[in-house]
Amino acid sequence: MKEIYKIILLVVAVQLLVPVLHAQNYQTVLNTVNITAGPASAPKQICVKSREVLVGGINILNLRTGQYAFTGEQIKFNVTVRDPNGWINIGSVQVFGPDPTGVVCTQMSNIPNCDGLGNFNSATDRSYQCILTVQPSWYLNSKVKISVLDVSGMSFVNSTHEEVWDFNPQISMSLSTSDNQPIRFKPANPGEWAESENYVVLKNTAEAGVNLWVWIAGQGPGLTSTSSVSICPTTNVLEWHRDVAPSGNIQVANNDPDTGIAYRAVSGTLQTPWLWMRKYDPNAGCNLFNCFDGMPVPTDAPMQNILTNQGTANIYFKIHYPSPCVGTFDQGGILIIARPV
Repeated sequence: MKEIYKIILLVVAVQLLVPVLHAQNYQTVLNTVNITAGPASAPKQICVKSREVLVGGINILNLRTGQYAFTGEQIKFNVTVRDPNGWINIGSVQVFGPDPTGVVCTQMSNIPNCDGLGNFNSATDRSYQCILTVQPSWYLNSKVKISVLDVSGMSFVNSTHEEVWDFNPQISMSLSTSDNQPIRFKPANPGEWAESENYVVLKNTAEAGVNLWVWIAGQGPGLTSTSSVSICPTTNVLEWHRDVAPSGNIQVANNDPDTGIAYRAVSGTLQTPWLWMRKYDPNAGCNLFNCFDGMPVPTDAPMQNILTNQGTANIYFKIHYPSPCVGTFDQGGILIIARPV
């Protein structure tokens, strides 16, 4: 009974204190602490969607095995820039060659999707076209940079795309015959065919992995003779191709009545059929399809007459003598024409 009594008194005592606690007044003090927040200037992401080097309206970069370009050629980059802070933060995008002065890129239609960025985000992304014209003083192993600049013209940190290009590589090739002697033919009578006893060996030795388009042509109207007794069939010129029909055909046909010199080029799995030689014409011009009226090596497929870097081609010859024909025709030469892909 005593223990129960103590418990009851404690409970009553606590209940009597409650009104007293609620009856007190407390003062409230209010102070302010300033707070500042804002994201850092995030690195800008640059995605290069495509590169083009246009020559004669054709993007020959698709045919080149490396990133090289020559004086006057224009490299066109289509890029998307992503700024996580928002596209309004972008002042400009510029492309730089070896020179310190950049070229301002122009805004273009949005690129819907760019590798590494995914779908275009209109809140953070802008697409640009950057065109860089190669200068004569530019050199091999050069850095090309695409940089994002702020509104004051300063480059953002970690906001530059870099890649290496070879500018103005040296174009060269080696030319010899299989026995280091002039091209010569097996004995044959007028009206007969004769194959050459040796052949031309051509090698692409250009710098920077440059591939070459190659053509072959005859120097002058044909093989000539300084002897007054040489005549074939009516002059002292053994023409490169005498179109007897005439049919305008450049490929040697079975039982072909045409006379002159024909060639066949072989490089690996590529080769031409027997084709009639043509005369070099310096006024014919040189483009991607024909160069000074030469004939293609090592294949006659349009725009595929490419000799790869360090690749070789063998060029064989045969001659169809006209009748009548007499004498020795030892004045003349064969030209190999090459231009970089």
